[in-house]
Amino acid sequence: KDLYEYVKNPELFRKHGFVPERKVMFIGESGSGKNALIKAFSNETELPIIRVHASRFFIDDDLFDSLFKIAPYAEGYILQIDSFEMLNSSEIPNASFIGDSIIDTLLRHLSVYENVILFATSEEAESLASDEYILSKCFKKIITMPSPNLKERVELIKKFINNFPVDDSVDFKAISQTYHMMSIGEIKYLVSLAKSLAHKENREYLIQEDFFNALDSKLYGISDKKHSKESRKIVAYHEAGHALVRYLLSDESDILRIISSSRGDAGGYTMAASNEDKVVVTKEELLSRVCFCYGG
Repeated sequence: KDLYEYVKNPELFRKHGFVPERKVMFIGESGSGKNALIKAFSNETELPIIRVHASRFFIDDDLFDSLFKIAPYAEGYILQIDSFEMLNSSEIPNASFIGDSIIDTLLRHLSVYENVILFATSEEAESLASDEYILSKCFKKIITMPSPNLKERVELIKKFINNFPVDDSVDFKAISQTYHMMSIGEIKYLVSLAKSLAHKENREYLIQEDFFNALDSKLYGISDKKHSKESRKIVAYHEAGHALVRYLLSDESDILRIISSSRGDAGGYTMAASNEDKVVVTKEELLSRVCFCYGG
């Protein structure tokens, strides 16, 4: 927001001797909203975006010239570099050494052209965290894209349904509970999958089970394995053990989803979803989770 205000009224900031950081790193998995946020910034500031994948720096010797060619004449623009962690990738020979040189050259260009804003994106927070050079020297402003919370997931599910008819019995809060820690992109995919499952059933409306089955398919796949009656009985007891322990140790408003039929390589599974997104978990709750795991 500071950077947006600076673009709109730079003289006010300079008057007070404060210039916001123009190099920003966005970290988040695919579908977390990195590109949407950068595009929104571009729309609001009316700054165009020049977008390039980090791997291009290794194969295009003239890339810097082309990226900064209009810098002396433009009022300003955004340089977006995707998959920035590739500049230190172990999969590319001498990437670390070459990457350091690329970053140094990039920083020199940005110091000359103060009208260029650098937005970098990465899906791999771990690889960046292990490279203090990239984060400390190049980026002082790091934005980690959070997963939507319970309320936001409800709003996203309704948004992505997009006028598709929904049965009155559908509980969006319950669906949101089971979609815990899903990114925006994953939620969009799951709602799309739920619609396709409804079509396969020749239904022109969505029911609760469509959303749950979409999640089952994403997490575990669908198996056509046929198991013996005795195997199914053992699986049913096993999953019931997980479910019973969880039910006895958790809040009544938590969601339990129990599948005793094959899903992928699993004979069955029991899913527990909390009624809230917790930042702090107590020791008692952690012990309850351990009991839940052993409950089978």
